[in-house]
Amino acid sequence: GTLQQDFNLTSASRYGPDASGAVKLDSFVVATSRETDGAAIALNEQRFSPNIKNVVAADAMGDVMDGNVGEFLKFMPGITAEYDRDSGGSVSSVSVRGFPTAMAVVSGDGLQMASTGNTVGTSRVFQFTQVSINNISRLEVTKVPTPSSPADSMAGSVDMVSKSAFERKSAQFRYTFGVSGNPRTMSIRRVPHITDEREYKTLPSFTFDYTLPVTKNFGVVLTGQSQNRFIEMQWVPRTFNATAAGTGASFARPYLQSFQFLGVPRRNERNAAGLKDFRMVHLLVARMCPTIPRGRPDPPPSFSGSPAPPSRPAAMRRGPPRRPPGSSPPPGTAPPPRARGGRRRGGRSPARTPRPSR
Repeated sequence: GTLQQDFNLTSASRYGPDASGAVKLDSFVVATSRETDGAAIALNEQRFSPNIKNVVAADAMGDVMDGNVGEFLKFMPGITAEYDRDSGGSVSSVSVRGFPTAMAVVSGDGLQMASTGNTVGTSRVFQFTQVSINNISRLEVTKVPTPSSPADSMAGSVDMVSKSAFERKSAQFRYTFGVSGNPRTMSIRRVPHITDEREYKTLPSFTFDYTLPVTKNFGVVLTGQSQNRFIEMQWVPRTFNATAAGTGASFARPYLQSFQFLGVPRRNERNAAGLKDFRMVHLLVARMCPTIPRGRPDPPPSFSGSPAPPSRPAAMRRGPPRRPPGSSPPPGTAPPPRARGGRRRGGRSPARTPRPSR
């Protein structure tokens, strides 16, 4: 808010000096406003922090790929990123001060967050694919906790501070729009895909942020994001065996037991929305920030053994799918189109079978 102090003074030329000889001036107002710049707020938070903590504004490094918070954190000191092949090579978790990823606590506005994207049973590793940076104002990486902090992490903690209308003095609207694609498949039309379909591989993305401070206890922060990216992934996993019998293999000369050629095109979609602010009491704010990340991988074709080239996809062939000779068309399939005059395309009219004489 604004700190305001009123002084009741009078003017000596208008009212004359009082009995003590003091000069009275007209009243004036001394006012100061809070800092509303995100970088300045982050700098002050780090400067006056009682412990070792790094605070960076979320817009300090420009646009972040896919709106992934992990892609932003990997540039902060003391952070090591871990990448996930299933998410298209983006950052899925982070390590603080070299400790395992399960020993770092991730929180939002001071409240510890549970990882809903975990596929490793009861692991405590937090997956950053379930949050979006569009709803975040700044990130705080704590290396040394204070005595008032929970003692539930050996590495440190990452706190994501959401955007607030109480940090703005006027309405503000920001938006971005862009497209993403692979140089080999950059087209605005549908292109052949690994399946029997044609798909768009140049995908649009947008973000917006609307902030409206109304009163000192009520404001509106509305954020939205839709990030779409098509990823071409190919890799060749190999398995070596140093103890295979009858091969003369050793640790110095391992035996190549198997290898695979894998290609998994993937489409990553990240949709997020946020709505707040209502401050019921001091330091208690109501908010709603759902995030819907989704990755849609295609079935990977794998070729084990010798590197035989895959067959040509059906989407690359011209015309309808081929059928074995003598087989009937599947039920529900329309017959081939006829040309004008009752003739079939590409040939003569079918010969008629003569009727047997009676």
